[in-house]
Amino acid sequence: YRDKGLVWSNWSEPTTFSTDESAYSPNLLSNGSAENGVLGWVVEIGIFESLEAYECNGVEPYSGDYYFSVGGLCETTDYAEVYQDATIDEYFDCIDSGGASVRFSGFLADWGGDDQPEMHLLFLDDGGSTILEGESMSTFNSNWTEFEQFTIIPEGTTTIRTVLTGT
Repeated sequence: YRDKGLVWSNWSEPTTFSTDESAYSPNLLSNGSAENGVLGWVVEIGIFESLEAYECNGVEPYSGDYYFSVGGLCETTDYAEVYQDATIDEYFDCIDSGGASVRFSGFLADWGGDDQPEMHLLFLDDGGSTILEGESMSTFNSNWTEFEQFTIIPEGTTTIRTVLTGT
């Protein structure tokens, strides 16, 4: 512990502790980084591209060799929407006990000052109906901006849909 004068307290006596097994999962998105083109994503409407740095007068990717353009740069539309579903049946017991949350994060950038990239999650039941729509994250910033949110997964959720839009 450090006090407001930044002076350290005495160390406590060592003790042992243990934790339960972690229930964290790996990233549930397939090709969330655009490195495999648009593989794994469903285009609901509009144009969806995976672009290399400066392709079609674009920008440099935040990381890796590619980035997604929702609404397109090489070929464009006024609005585009794409999604990817992640089935989470194996976490059913944890979800229905109220003990499961999802960390949703990504980088967004506006191109040209007129575009609005957005991303959000949909929590779906086994019939495909929406139980909850997560808060939308968006920016008009032309630099890559990181967004992150944590959401408790609602009871009855069997699928989490990641939705990307570009206007």
